[in-house]
Amino acid sequence: MLIVVLVVLLTLQPCIAKPLTGTVTCNGEPYPDAKVQKWVSHEVIDDAFTARSHNYVTTDANGKFELTFDSSDQSMHVYVLHKCNYNGNFAFRKCALMRTYMLNSKDLSSDSIPLTYELSNKKHTFEFCGEL
Repeated sequence: MLIVVLVVLLTLQPCIAKPLTGTVTCNGEPYPDAKVQKWVSHEVIDDAFTARSHNYVTTDANGKFELTFDSSDQSMHVYVLHKCNYNGNFAFRKCALMRTYMLNSKDLSSDSIPLTYELSNKKHTFEFCGEL
């Protein structure tokens, strides 16, 4: 019986939820109300940003957010939906910019991951129009 309990505990160990905390800034200032979403390869998503499923968190007044992820995840994408320095069509309110970040297993190996995202750099950014 003890062996069965130990085997179960050892198999559950790699699936412990870990925090991913971060700060989103625009031109060096905290950026509130950005939508932040994680995606790992084994999850199914229905479009580029599944805001419709509410699988995101919103940054607070200080640009801070917190997500959790399974310690067994090998890699993860973090998407930030925002309007920092957005020069697109503001009349069509369902458009924004999406920035993507890739975290690999080395990035995910620590107990907690603090991140800072500066949105004014448009590298890895594209316009997203859809359900926000």
